[in-house]
Amino acid sequence: MSYRLTTRPDPEPDVRKPQQLAILALTGGGMRGLFTARILEELQVIRNAHTIDTDKHLHKAFDAVAGTSVGSLLAAGLVLEKDPGDIADIFTKYGSTIFPAYKRPKLFKGRKAWYDNGPLHDVVCELIDDDIRLGNLPNNIVIPTFNESTGEPVVFSNLNTVHSNKKLIDVVMASAAAPIYFPA
Repeated sequence: MSYRLTTRPDPEPDVRKPQQLAILALTGGGMRGLFTARILEELQVIRNAHTIDTDKHLHKAFDAVAGTSVGSLLAAGLVLEKDPGDIADIFTKYGSTIFPAYKRPKLFKGRKAWYDNGPLHDVVCELIDDDIRLGNLPNNIVIPTFNESTGEPVVFSNLNTVHSNKKLIDVVMASAAAPIYFPA
C-alpha cells in the first residue's frame, strides 16, 4: 500500500542524497473499500504495538496520503485521525445503502447514473465535518478527480495553495463521482 519514491537529486549529487518519501496510495472500487479499510485497521494495530511515537495515528507514518474515489474517503478519514476500524464499520453499516442491489440497465440511454449519490454524501458528511478545508489538514493529502467538462484530470492537494480553501467534502465527492454510477 505504500510506495517509496525517490526525488531527483540536486545537480551536484555528491553534495546531497536523494530524499525518500513514503506515500500511502489508496485505490477506488466502491465496496472494495471495506477490504482496504480492514487492512488499514490492521496496520494501525501494528503501528500501535510497534512504534514508540506518542502520536500513533497511521497517517503520521507517511509523508502524504493519496486516494481516489472510495480511496479519497479513506485518505480523508486517516488524515482527520479517524480510527480505521471506525471507517471500516461505516462501510459495513452503510454499504448496502450507498450501493443498493446491482441493476445494470439494458442500454445506456442518456447520462442517467445507476445510483443516487445522496446516501454517499450522507456517509461522507458523517465522516468529515462540513467546514474542513484542504488547507486545514494536519498531513499532506492528494486526491485526483476528473473534470468531465474539460476531459482533464484535476489533482487536489493541500500541497497546492490554490486548493487551500476547497472543502474536503466537495473534493471527496468529486473523486467519488464515478461516471455511470453516480451523477457528476
